Amino acid sequence: MQFLLAVTVTPFLTRYECDEPLLPYMAADLQDLLMSLLCRFIKKDHLDSHGTPEKLAKIDVTNKEVHVHHSKMDVGFAAEATLTVLSREEKISPRKLLEFQMECLKGLTAMSKKTLDKNPLKYSLFQNISCLDPRKMSKKPEIYESVDRISEEAEKSINENMAQKLAQANALRSKREEKTAELQTVQVELEERENDLKKCH
Repeated sequence: MQFLLAVTVTPFLTRYECDEPLLPYMAADLQDLLMSLLCRFIKKDHLDSHGTPEKLAKIDVTNKEVHVHHSKMDVGFAAEATLTVLSREEKISPRKLLEFQMECLKGLTAMSKKTLDKNPLKYSLFQNISCLDPRKMSKKPEIYESVDRISEEAEKSINENMAQKLAQANALRSKREEKTAELQTVQVELEERENDLKKCH
């Protein structure tokens, strides 16, 4: 199982543990990584209905209803061949085989859940960065659409931040005006009391 995960995940980690500008490639590679994990134990029709990055990022891998039967889970060609030989030669009991399959399912579920929990594919801005991928540069309409989305989201973010800052400034201005009015009232009261005291003397 560890070998299977290493073969699947290690190339991705190795590629992106560097200082090269690889961000435009990451969305597609991350989607491929997730699909290579999920297709091993998630039902095909469920994966097909979650083909977009946004939907893929929302798959609940802990839901047993979307899991394939443990006997149909993909544990890798080498492991499958070894298990077949061991079963044929009766060197492994059905119980041990079941335990192995369930452990693999548990490991794949945990790995996939951890990957999905920290998955940036759910952010459209991250997805749209892929428009800078040279492999997509020839698809001009798609690139322009992605660039437009990035611009719109950036503008929206700036406008939201600006609105928040203006609201904070207005709130502070209102508080300042209230405090100023209170101070003026107190000052008037003090002057009146001072005048009253002078009259008494």
